[in-house]
Amino acid sequence: MTLALAPAMALAFSLPARAAGVLAGAAWQRDLGMLLSLAALAGGAALIWAVAMRRMVERRTRELQDQRQSLHTLVSTLPDLVFVKDLKGVYRACNPAFERVFGKPEAGIIGHTDHALTTPEQADAQRQHDLDALAANRPLMSEDWLTLAADGSKALFETIKAPMRDASGRVIGVLGIARDVTQHRHAEQRLRRLNQLYRVLGRVQDAAHVKGDPSSLYAAICQAVVEEGGMSLAWIGSTDDRRETLRPVQRAGDTLQPLPPLRIGNLQRPGWTGDEPGRGGSSATAALRAWREGSTALVLESPAQPALPGMAAVPAGGAWLAMPLKVDTEVRAVLCMRAEQAERFDAEEVGVLERLAMQVSLRLTADEAEAARQKVVSALRDSEARFSLMFQTSPVGMLLKSSPGGRVADVNQAWLDLCGYQRSEVIGPGAPPLALWVDTAQHAAAMAELQETGRVSGREMRLRKRSGEQVDIAYSATRTPLGGQDHLLASFVDITLQKHATRRAEEEADQLEHEVARRTAELNSLFEALPDLYFRLSPAGVVLDYRAGNTVTLLRDPAQFLGRPVREVLPGDAADKLMAALAQVGASQQPVSIEYALAMPAGEQTYEARIVPTEPGGDLVAVVRNVSERHALETEREAAREEAERQARHRSEFLANMSHEIRTPLNAILGFAQLGFEQTQGRVTQTGYNRILSAGKLLLAIVNDVLDYSKIEAGRMDVESIPASPRQLIDATADMVRDTAQQKGLALRVHLAPELPLACMTDPTRLQQILANLLANAVKFTHKGGIDLLADRDGNGDGEWLRIRVQDSGIGMNAGQREALFAPFRQADASTTRRYGGTGLGLAISRQLAELMGGEITVHSTLGVGSEFTLRLPLRAVPARWQQLSLAEDDMPRSGPQLEGLRLLVAEDNPVNQIVIKQALSSAGARVTLAADGREAVNLVTDSPDGFDAVLMDIQMPEMDGYEATRRIRLLAPQLPVIGQTAHALQEERDQCLACGMVAHVAKPIDLARLIATLRAVMRQPVA
Repeated sequence: MTLALAPAMALAFSLPARAAGVLAGAAWQRDLGMLLSLAALAGGAALIWAVAMRRMVERRTRELQDQRQSLHTLVSTLPDLVFVKDLKGVYRACNPAFERVFGKPEAGIIGHTDHALTTPEQADAQRQHDLDALAANRPLMSEDWLTLAADGSKALFETIKAPMRDASGRVIGVLGIARDVTQHRHAEQRLRRLNQLYRVLGRVQDAAHVKGDPSSLYAAICQAVVEEGGMSLAWIGSTDDRRETLRPVQRAGDTLQPLPPLRIGNLQRPGWTGDEPGRGGSSATAALRAWREGSTALVLESPAQPALPGMAAVPAGGAWLAMPLKVDTEVRAVLCMRAEQAERFDAEEVGVLERLAMQVSLRLTADEAEAARQKVVSALRDSEARFSLMFQTSPVGMLLKSSPGGRVADVNQAWLDLCGYQRSEVIGPGAPPLALWVDTAQHAAAMAELQETGRVSGREMRLRKRSGEQVDIAYSATRTPLGGQDHLLASFVDITLQKHATRRAEEEADQLEHEVARRTAELNSLFEALPDLYFRLSPAGVVLDYRAGNTVTLLRDPAQFLGRPVREVLPGDAADKLMAALAQVGASQQPVSIEYALAMPAGEQTYEARIVPTEPGGDLVAVVRNVSERHALETEREAAREEAERQARHRSEFLANMSHEIRTPLNAILGFAQLGFEQTQGRVTQTGYNRILSAGKLLLAIVNDVLDYSKIEAGRMDVESIPASPRQLIDATADMVRDTAQQKGLALRVHLAPELPLACMTDPTRLQQILANLLANAVKFTHKGGIDLLADRDGNGDGEWLRIRVQDSGIGMNAGQREALFAPFRQADASTTRRYGGTGLGLAISRQLAELMGGEITVHSTLGVGSEFTLRLPLRAVPARWQQLSLAEDDMPRSGPQLEGLRLLVAEDNPVNQIVIKQALSSAGARVTLAADGREAVNLVTDSPDGFDAVLMDIQMPEMDGYEATRRIRLLAPQLPVIGQTAHALQEERDQCLACGMVAHVAKPIDLARLIATLRAVMRQPVA
């Protein structure tokens, strides 16, 4: 800034001096106006300099603010965890990613240490990392498994911590950046394990080609499995001649002394699993199962099982894999290995190990064939004294000729069987010459060798049998004197199976190589198919190489990046971020992640780049991923969640308002009807009041059905489990419909089985609601006969059930009607609604209530005969902690002044409802004081705290609602019970009534008998 302003400042200070020189040279000949003009010019220059200085300061200030805002935005949007601690390890700042991972808001993190976020041990370790970084005075990286205090989950974090300094260079805390690398480490470990197993295959394949006994091969296999495969223990066992024990013959890994043999004498016992407690635990179980079943066996270790005797103790949680080693189809040995982690033996890794076992099995098969051949060759070298016996009994084809070019003197049976000739066809003067050899030149070479050396050993040749079939043989011959004459003794060993086994081994090796190549190609294809883009960069930011599967969202084809600096292929801001990250990684040799945005034709795209070092001072790898869709999905998810919550809130408010608006006028109708019915006993007008009550109750039932169905459909219907008497509930429900049944001339019979319990755990309200629906339907659709209500226990192997059956002799249903019976808003027949009335919701609600209570409803019906509905509910015993409960109605008088002397304050804003409730309570003997709203009720209690025994509080009132009024009354008179009365019938409103201090809740329309019973019950109990 100083250099930029220097010319202006020089001009401003040089102009007055120049003006003085002009005056001195021209003296009195110059006009004084010129001097004044120069002075004005100098003043203007100074003013320009001042304005330029102020604008430059403002511009630099804005740039600084923009840089701070960009840095804050970058830190806030990073997927990595960014945090700042002070020198005491107390958090002073963190980004949103840190809050999401630890499940706490910033307010729950700032001001706390790591002990508030994870376990004490891990918190101490994190504090030590802080101190290490401060002591080293440079950034340090660590990897730690952290247990998050929010939910107890574990994750592996790669963390970089560096000292943080203030403007004066003083260390004031620790700056940390962490990334969750759990999944990345798991993928690396799995790939590393597969590479280990392929190296094991390579070593075993090399060992299989080396001549040697099985024991040497077994030792090489065990060493390869432990050294290359990363297994903690490997051993191979083979059986003895009597096949009674499986004896470990080679081992590698954590073994201290020879392993004991395992008993296998009971292999044929039915149901045997191979488990031998105390004889090796999981290892023995796996090995013996593999031996018995001839297939791979995987056994997980149990913490309670001991280690195999002779082995070092191993921690629990590992697994044993055992594979049979076969010769053809016969198991000859078992390869058993142990991994520290059970997940080590997934399907792909087990497949690689099974190919290893197959490769070893082919080698064993070839060895045994070779051993058989060597045995025959050795037999030919036996003494002449045993020649005749061995010749005739040898399983190898033997041929004796009088000379290499003479006639056949003798052959044994094995030779005849091999070549397919009869003895008379090859021995005797009339026997024709044999055309045995497919390749006569090969045979001639063998004869030449025989002539020169006196013997031919193990030549592989192609023999033509009498039938024309060609087989592979191992041909051996020797010149031997017999009876003073030179003879040729030749042996023919069929090595077709051996050759086949060898070819199979070679084919398997070829297949293995092909499989390795295919797997490599798959990995390359997978690499290309991944959404990430991989770039290799020089420390100076030049693109050296790339791997890209999807290049749709790139600015240009990646091939155009090669050999070009980052600043030439990316816009300025993105290039600056990437170059800064490259410099940071080059300095720290630690991975760094950044995010940047690019303006694309389809709109702005956001990219995440992770820079990883390869070696100090070497190239760097940038893994780039387009995260625009992820950001968009997160935004859409949040919007969808808020919309769902809003709709749920509106639905709940609608249900509450509907309940209130319908029940408020219905309360007045039913209240006056109840008063009129009570006051007109024995008069003609009582019938009219009774009809009003019936119609009102029917309307209330319809409203309840609609609200219940809405709550069930919204998933907001709750059921409770409290002690109740099934006998009392059934009798009370039957009494509710008995009068209606009698008016239709129907008999209602209740049959309660003696084994019914006195009490059980259930929801008494919902049980009565279901029974009332079933009984009401039975009465509605039955015109003659009767209705039977039967209740008993039902236990058929699936637990104890309460079974209640409702049988009627009504109109019945056909199959189609039964299928639609429980569908909402439908009845068995469209005409049913017109003829019998109803909403068509009763049975649908009943079935769903039964299912919520853990039970079911079924129906059996015959058209024109009748129907039977069966309700089955779990019969749960009452726990000992529950005391015997009794209904308040059971001990109250049924007539007379039931509330004699009780002083009641009633808060009700509806004038009609005031009249109803005051007359009802006064008729029961109570003294009633009315309040038009909550505020008036609070004032009355304030004036006379001891003037009332109880308060009936409406909820929705002007001036002050019932909730607020109740809270204030509880402060004024804590022992004064408040009972809520509301037209809201939802559980949320009941819960809210109790939460604000009410002791009970009565829903409108108010049943006077229930209200009186509630008042009597409340007055017997102390207020909490």
